[in-house]
Amino acid sequence: MLLTKSTALLALLWASACHAEEVEGVNFRQINAKLPFSVSDFSATYFDGSIEGSSVENKSSRSIVLVGGCNDPLGNVFVELDDYPGFYCTLLTKEVSVFYPETETFGTLAEMPEERTRHTAVAVDEKLYVIGGRGDDFDNLVKDVVVSVTRTLNLVQLNESIEILF
Repeated sequence: MLLTKSTALLALLWASACHAEEVEGVNFRQINAKLPFSVSDFSATYFDGSIEGSSVENKSSRSIVLVGGCNDPLGNVFVELDDYPGFYCTLLTKEVSVFYPETETFGTLAEMPEERTRHTAVAVDEKLYVIGGRGDDFDNLVKDVVVSVTRTLNLVQLNESIEILF
């Protein structure tokens, strides 16, 4: 189920450039590409610029970078804790994948320094910034900012943490 929803999300992100049939006022078409692994609660960021170091040879200058997320097959499960019972993802990932809409293929990139889910990612000046989110088995907030230092999107942790939430 996660693959189908995620594939639909990617199709929506690229729908403006695809010839598709109309479904409820939005143009969609199912594509054959599948995520390299099942994941939810990840970020998907449009990256305008070539990415080097992907596991797939691709000369495309446009891509969608997928970062982190929850890859527990059960998703968020209820955990009965004394202090804070609630739903947690018990299996996070630090995977970084790239989707090339022009060829409808996926590639893998270097991993983040640590696992993260429910974060924000934004591309600025050919760098990818991954900000905040949640990490570890207990869904703790992450204050660190991770940034790619080159177009290979090797992500490194910045020395400073977020201290103020806007």
